[in-house]
Amino acid sequence: MIHEDKRKSKTVYWFIFCVSAGADIVGINCGFDPDICLESLRLMKEALDKEGLKVHLMIQPVGYHTPDINVLGFQGLQETPFGEFISLVTYCL
Repeated sequence: MIHEDKRKSKTVYWFIFCVSAGADIVGINCGFDPDICLESLRLMKEALDKEGLKVHLMIQPVGYHTPDINVLGFQGLQETPFGEFISLVTYCL
């Protein structure tokens, strides 16, 4: 759990750094599913509000749920890149 908290604080630090440096929009790209991206967006919003910073936030999640991912996102799945379609069909059933 300590590793998870350390990673979250590092991510929040970089978002605050980017906004402080003048970024107009910050967000999360498609490495993770919608649930993880929305949770990350909530953490970002809380941190930015705490710092008194205003910026546009965005997410672009991968288009399917990935319950067995690791810290690399869907690229870390052992079936990537060759078996993703089978994984997608299995999750939909």
